[in-house]
Amino acid sequence: MSMIVLGECRANSSGSALRWLHDRAARLTRRSVAGLGQPVRAWLRDAGELERALALVAAGKSYVSTAVDTWGMRYAFTAEPVGGAVEPLVYRWEGAEWRRRT
Repeated sequence: MSMIVLGECRANSSGSALRWLHDRAARLTRRSVAGLGQPVRAWLRDAGELERALALVAAGKSYVSTAVDTWGMRYAFTAEPVGGAVEPLVYRWEGAEWRRRT
């Protein structure tokens, strides 16, 4: 199986990384990718799953969520720490947006 990277971003915190990932996934749902919109939108609305993703990345672990389109193409939304230390959690998914923790 070959992999094609559709986007990449280096962020300075787990919150920033997941915000970017969330935005990229949302953009895909707005495009006409057959069969991908519904599962990705469900993932985007799942506050518990996004909180779990933040916790994993903040703990220095990788996070992966996958979705498959109508033609069997698999999309993997991943966030992983690179290069050592990971910033502590500073964002929380609330309702339909990221909020900075104080």
